[in-house]
Amino acid sequence: MRASRRTIRVGGAAALAALAGCGVELEHGLDERQANEAVAALEGAGLAAEKAPDDGAERWMVVVSHGDATQAFRVLEARGLPRRAHEGVGEAFADKGLLPSATAERARLQASIAADLERTLERLPGVTSARVHLALPDEDALHAPAAYARPTASVLLRGRLPLPTAESEVRRLVAGAVQGLQTADVSVVAASDEVAGAVELAPLGPLRVARGSRGLLLGLASAALGLLLALSVALAVLGTRLAALRRRLGEK
Repeated sequence: MRASRRTIRVGGAAALAALAGCGVELEHGLDERQANEAVAALEGAGLAAEKAPDDGAERWMVVVSHGDATQAFRVLEARGLPRRAHEGVGEAFADKGLLPSATAERARLQASIAADLERTLERLPGVTSARVHLALPDEDALHAPAAYARPTASVLLRGRLPLPTAESEVRRLVAGAVQGLQTADVSVVAASDEVAGAVELAPLGPLRVARGSRGLLLGLASAALGLLLALSVALAVLGTRLAALRRRLGEK
């Protein structure tokens, strides 16, 4: 389950304080790491965003301006943010009752292995989010192992394409974590987390501008500075000449 419920609701005192009275509460119920990741992604896409305290202990919400709400929603969706909480093997089998059914145990084990793999894959260079779906056949003691269906896995990776890690490496990593899973039975799909219309920003002094226009703006700024210097010199020369002319007229 994701830690937040996706909503777009206008209002709220914290949102008003965060964005000058016109804030939209885009995400709720986040922990601090989730909120920081979401705000960083939005600011990297050129959108103003703030985190603000939400209802509940140590919970946060992400607030954007009303005009940026639609684009901000798309940015977070494309990048798989906020990341859902991963429940690994240790968490999945912690205090789940005295006599869980074999089916429930198997389902929890399958989900927790997938969650552990997602956490590992998200640490790969260039990967912003990962989803792993495992299809593990039920083991039947009445049939020989050769008669079992083969386990399969599907992996969705999001990041800035092309990803630096080869798909063959991803298949090997996933197959190595699941008993009986072959690399040929692991499907990997890589998707871009870039959003159409989103602009990557680069620093230009105290400002942040589109990366593609940074060189042009630097050139224009240099040209403008040169023109101002030339005008200053011309004005200084003109002032000197006018002062000399006044002295001559005064002598006559």
